[in-house]
Amino acid sequence: MPPDHLQKVLAIARRLTDDPRPRNVGAKRGPLRGLLGIALGRFRILYRVDDARHVVEIARVRDRKEAYR
Repeated sequence: MPPDHLQKVLAIARRLTDDPRPRNVGAKRGPLRGLLGIALGRFRILYRVDDARHVVEIARVRDRKEAYR
């Protein structure tokens, strides 16, 4: 991952602590059910939210070709 994308991923992760479900988030289906996803250029950030514990867990940050496998 290019360094500038890494900084963007970290910025998105920080924002998720305040708003874990921003407008540009998509809920995943099938084997990825329970995960939410945000697109960042050709990369995808997949994460889950535990509302009871107030936790956002980043599950994957991968190229879109590999993110959903």
